[in-house]
Amino acid sequence: MAMDAALHDELLTHDNLREAVLRQTHWNGIAAAARAAGLANGRAESPLETLGRLRILGSGLPLPELQMDLHGPRGFVGRVDAWYEDAAVAVEFDGRVKYEDPFGGRTAAQVLWDEKRREDAIRDLDVRVLRVVPADLRGPWPDRLRELLQTRPTGPRTVRAVSGAVQPRRAGDRPGSTLLLPAHEMK
Repeated sequence: MAMDAALHDELLTHDNLREAVLRQTHWNGIAAAARAAGLANGRAESPLETLGRLRILGSGLPLPELQMDLHGPRGFVGRVDAWYEDAAVAVEFDGRVKYEDPFGGRTAAQVLWDEKRREDAIRDLDVRVLRVVPADLRGPWPDRLRELLQTRPTGPRTVRAVSGAVQPRRAGDRPGSTLLLPAHEMK
C-alpha cells in the first residue's frame, strides 16, 4: 500500500523503487519487498484498491485495468476503480471515508446521491458493477467476479473505456488518505 501511495503521489518513480530494492539485497524480507515493488503501479487511489487488486491476483483472476474512464454515446459517464474490457465488468472498491468525511463542500447525503446516479448511468451502459467494501476483502467476492468474467455481454457495446489520468493527491485533499513512514522507520 505504501509503495502504491508513494508512486501515486509522485514521491518516487518505478525506477527509484527498483533501485531501492536492489540496494538492499542483504536485508531480511527483501524478496517480499521486491515482489511488492513489482506489483505496485501507483494507479490505486486508496489502500482498499491496492488490497483488492492483490486479492484479485491471489485468487488467480486476471488483473484489471485501473482507473478507467467510461464513456457512453453522450460522453463521459464516470471513472471506475477496476475494469475488465472483454466482460464489461467494473469493480468499485468502496470505503466509508467519502461518506463519513466528504470533501469539496458536499454533504454525506450529496455524496451518496451522486454515487447512486453515477452508478445508474454506468449500469445503463450494460456494465456490470461489483462493489467491494473493506469487510468483503476476506469474503468470497472473487468468486462472484469470476462468474461475471465468464459471462460475456451480448448485443452492441455502448461503453468505451479509456485509461484515466491518475491525479496525485495533494496535502489536504482527503484527510488520512495517505500514510507514509519516513524511510528510517520502515526498517
